[in-house]
Amino acid sequence: MNDKVNYRTCVCCRNVKYKYNMARIAIIDGKPVCDTDYKSGGRGIYVCSVNCLDKIATSKKLSRVYSFISD
Repeated sequence: MNDKVNYRTCVCCRNVKYKYNMARIAIIDGKPVCDTDYKSGGRGIYVCSVNCLDKIATSKKLSRVYSFISD
């Protein structure tokens, strides 16, 4: 059994952590929404901390990440 399945990488700092210790952000109706149950449809990104969330929200990184997801 592969234990790597439950680990995700933060899109900002690239740290690898257990997925339930991170926040998942998904696109719903064209808007980024915090996915609290980790089960929303479509692709999402993981962010490990509030600092990383602030960094991607104030930079162009969030739009770049979601442009790759929507393509």
